[in-house]
Order: sequence, then C-alpha cells, then structure tokens
Amino acid sequence: MKKILLIATALALTAAMGANAAQASIVETYECGATKSTPPDNDRDPIVKIKLQIVISAGSNEFRTFDVDHYAASGKIYSRQDQYRDRRYWSNDKADSWSGVSVRMPNLTMVGSINSKGYYVRSSSTVGG
Repeated sequence: MKKILLIATALALTAAMGANAAQASIVETYECGATKSTPPDNDRDPIVKIKLQIVISAGSNEFRTFDVDHYAASGKIYSRQDQYRDRRYWSNDKADSWSGVSVRMPNLTMVGSINSKGYYVRSSSTVGG
C-alpha cells in the first residue's frame, strides 16, 4: 500500500539563528493546508493542516529535529515524533526528508519530504503485507 499526501501551499517559513555561533541553529517552520490524498480516503476526521518544524545546526547542516504534526478537523493533533521510532533525517538539493518505523505497526515505514517549492509529500509502505 502506498499513499501520497500532497500539500498545496506552504503558508509560513521562519528562519532564526541563535546568538552563539557554536550553538547556532536554523529553525524553519511550515504550516501547510489544502491537503489532497491520493488515492482518496473517506476519513471521518480528515487532516486539515500540517505543521513542520525543522531545526538544523548552523555550519554543519545536521538535523537536530524534523517534527511533523497533523491537525484533524476535530482539533486532534497527531505528532509523528510520537508515532514513529528509529527516525532518520537527511537533506539533498531537492528536499529535506525524514523517515521512521511505526510504533503501532512495525512493518510500516513512513517517509516525509518538503521540497524547495514548499510541497510536503508523505508516503508509506508496508513490508511483508
């Protein structure tokens, strides 16, 4: 099973740096809306907003965090950092990305990426099922 979620518009981007260059971080925050799910699902409580916060160590470009929160129409928040273990982060000239293994369903791996145009793409795949 593979599901892709496209986010049409990144609404906000913030970059901030700490005062001490040795401990400086770059913080990027994106809030995305206008979600579209392919294939479409019939979720009773659809996701209406996704918020991403990426913290990168200035100078080394190493990820400190890549947090993703999904906001449902009911107001419930689903935090990927709570739902996935063994999370990895990477970056290349096309996108900043994360991946993790589902805590609840260990055969499910999720990958999320935000590209330079502000599109967030999420895909999942199952192993052995």
